[in-house]
Amino acid sequence: MLKRVLLSLAILIVSVFLILPALLPSEFNVERSTVIKKDRSDIYSRIVNLESWPEWDPWFEMEPTAEVSFDGIPGVVGSSSSWSGDKVGSGKQTLTKLIAPEYIQTELEFFTPQPSKATGFWTFTESPEGTLVTWGMKGKLDYPIGRLMGLFMDDMIGKPFEKGLNNLKTLAEK
Repeated sequence: MLKRVLLSLAILIVSVFLILPALLPSEFNVERSTVIKKDRSDIYSRIVNLESWPEWDPWFEMEPTAEVSFDGIPGVVGSSSSWSGDKVGSGKQTLTKLIAPEYIQTELEFFTPQPSKATGFWTFTESPEGTLVTWGMKGKLDYPIGRLMGLFMDDMIGKPFEKGLNNLKTLAEK
């Protein structure tokens, strides 16, 4: 009897880890926005230059001793930043599309702790209060673990985005 109960429980657990992910989205999209009382050209120029990110980016703040390098001409498609650290893992971000001063797109490659790729993006919209700045990331979620992790993406990425936008706002409005 105990064997049957344990077998049934094992089948239930395996089913949850195989069936539930099949019902979850295969992509994620996380965005956060804030209004910054500065011209959008000013904000755009701060973001498009990846070398300025250590001044406000929450992941640089999390591990200031991480190794960081920059490649290419700042603010030009193809320029990139790479990082490696104990807390932030390792990866690379490359500028892939620029529409000044409205839109920035990057390709993100995460090498450790979990290899993956995503698309980062920024939009800059004029508003009566200043510039509405949106920071986002989207990508595909592998089956089954990635889809289960997708349940936590909004918190894992959204909270640091909020912190980074607040840091950027404080810096830009000085």
